[in-house]
Amino acid sequence: MKAKLFVTLITLLVMNISCQKKVDIEAEKTAVNAVINDMEKVFETNDAELLSKLVSHNPDNIFFGTDAAESFVGYDNFIEAQKRFFLSVEKGGEITFRDVVTKIGKNGDVAWVSCLMDWKGKSQGEPFAYEGIRMTIVLEKQEEKWLIVHLHGSVPVSGQSVKY
Repeated sequence: MKAKLFVTLITLLVMNISCQKKVDIEAEKTAVNAVINDMEKVFETNDAELLSKLVSHNPDNIFFGTDAAESFVGYDNFIEAQKRFFLSVEKGGEITFRDVVTKIGKNGDVAWVSCLMDWKGKSQGEPFAYEGIRMTIVLEKQEEKWLIVHLHGSVPVSGQSVKY
C-alpha cells in the first residue's frame, strides 16, 4: 500500500512539473525593457496616452516621485497628476535610464527593474538637469502584457546620513 501511494505521489509530482509553463527569461527581460524604453519616450514627449498603456489601471498601484508630495495610490490619482505635470514641463526633454538591472520572477509574471535616470529639460521656461535619480519599477504581466504597478524615484543625498 505504501509503495502504491509513493508511486502515485511521484507520478503526480512529475505531471505537475511537466505541466508548468516554461518561462523564457531572456524574452521576458526584452519585453520588460521595451516598457522601460517606452517610459523614456513618455517623459520626453509628455505622452499621457502612451503612459496609460504602460501602467496597470488597478486602484492599488503605488507610485512615488522624488518630491515629498508625489505619493499616489491608484491609477487614476497617478495619471491625473502626470497630466498636470506634463503641462509644466516642455516637450523635448532628454531622459536616459542607465545601469538598468532587470529581474524576472521564476513564474514569469512579475518583474522588477532598478536603474539610474538622468533627465534634462525645461520647466516653465527654466532649464533643469538631474543625474542619478534612483528608480525602482515593478511590473506585472497582465493579460500577456507587462504593466507597471509600482514606481519609485528618489534623489540621493550627499554624504552619509548615518556613519557606518
